[in-house]
Amino acid sequence: MPALKRVIVVLGMQRSGTSTIARAIHALGVPLGNNLLPANIFNPRGYWEDQRIWRLNQQFLDLIGASHQTGGVNCPSILEHPKCESLITKATVYLHKQFGECALWGVKDPHIGRLLPLWKIIFQRLGVEPSYVIAVRNPLSIAESLQRCGLADKESGFVLWLENMFSVVCETRQSTRVFVDYDELFGHAPEALRRIAKTLALPGGPRQSQNIADFAENFLSENLRSSRYTLEQLRAAFPAPSLFFDLYEFVRRAAHDQLSPEDFSQQWAVMTDRYADIHRCLSAGAAQYQKLLARHQRRNRLWKPLKEMEKMVRTGRKKLLQGSRAAM
Repeated sequence: MPALKRVIVVLGMQRSGTSTIARAIHALGVPLGNNLLPANIFNPRGYWEDQRIWRLNQQFLDLIGASHQTGGVNCPSILEHPKCESLITKATVYLHKQFGECALWGVKDPHIGRLLPLWKIIFQRLGVEPSYVIAVRNPLSIAESLQRCGLADKESGFVLWLENMFSVVCETRQSTRVFVDYDELFGHAPEALRRIAKTLALPGGPRQSQNIADFAENFLSENLRSSRYTLEQLRAAFPAPSLFFDLYEFVRRAAHDQLSPEDFSQQWAVMTDRYADIHRCLSAGAAQYQKLLARHQRRNRLWKPLKEMEKMVRTGRKKLLQGSRAAM
């Protein structure tokens, strides 16, 4: 019986270090494809994510009028949309063409985290077993970076991080996964990469040690992160009791192997209960937004023929006026 093919999925909120971590798993011998987003001023060393996958995720969100900056993303609503199946098929066909011959490959897009129920279907159809690398970074750094890049204001950034991280942790519970502290990569990269390789049982090789050293010495640099905040600074921003602080402390401890499986399960159950009210508010807000969007689109559909007719009338009047002037 042939060995099951594997995909390594890098998850995490935008600006949480997912690009650097994707480059790290590439150094561990995981191919990421050849259709990657180009580097720019916000990510001078590259995004290390597939351009087509980024567009497909946006198309999934478009089905419910959402975006990468919209809270309350509802995957069941996306799955119920009549165009969802077509997008799932497109993603499946595309990834098969890209990686169908690979026993091991990787994919990274920060927006997969909130769309994992859809991507699990894609992975199942591809016949690959997903393992996950989850980026952990102080939400103060993330919110500041989102604001600086013009992606979201700080308050929205905190909420988006909360929703993303809850989805990521919840949807990966039954799978092999490893939490990685982004800030700890700087100064401790070799140890962090070896920990990822061991946890995910990635195959080694004669070049792996050299690739790890090259990543640590030549790829990583302080200009990849513009800020680093401490737990104390996060506590000052979110005094107790705060789910923002508690969730970050929780995943940070997981990234440092400070939680036993029993402790993890117990603490996660408590935080899930605390998050329930926030999730209901986000879902209600998203549902109301989608109703308003549908009303707006319906109004536009009604107005479009009238606008076309008005344009024809204006054109006709203009020609009539020109003819009258010519006759004079």
